[in-house]
Amino acid sequence: MSEPGIAPARERNRPAGARMESAPEPVAATGAAAPEQRASQGLPGTHADGVRVLIVDDDPALLQSLPETVRTRLTGLIVETADSAKAALGRIATVEYDAIISDIKMPGMDGLALLQEIGQRWPETPTLLITGHGEHELAVQALRGGAYDFIQKPIERDYFLASLQRAIQVRQLRRQVAEQQARGTGTDDRDLGLHQC
Repeated sequence: MSEPGIAPARERNRPAGARMESAPEPVAATGAAAPEQRASQGLPGTHADGVRVLIVDDDPALLQSLPETVRTRLTGLIVETADSAKAALGRIATVEYDAIISDIKMPGMDGLALLQEIGQRWPETPTLLITGHGEHELAVQALRGGAYDFIQKPIERDYFLASLQRAIQVRQLRRQVAEQQARGTGTDDRDLGLHQC
């Protein structure tokens, strides 16, 4: 049985030009992964507080099912939620997230406006935006606005998890580059393979 708003794999079509890569292997749902297990799952190492993800959506069913999917399949993540863009802004004012997932259509401030705010406050934080089926123009706007990826409803679980996992990896690699540059080691994005991301 699938969660509300989350479609089983391969049930949706993606617009031309959309990112489509293979999904991650299933991850055991018990407890936090040990560093060597995280490495085998493709999860990056953590910074001081652990890997943090924020999910923003005004739909209570999705706001319950999506974090559960993430916690079950990608162990070791700290998943927080916000039921509006305004609540999300309050959270990002004090917490640096490794990835943010937001619905585009929400009352008040929408996901595109939230994306712009995230870009101004935390430009290195990848943001995945959720769009309704057939909203191709919004998806294009999201990608042009700096979104890491867009996720189409109904959400294909494996695609969503693979995209989130890649986004977190890119964020962690960029954090490593910044730390090494601050120490003066001279490492840049090319040294870590980020020029291909």
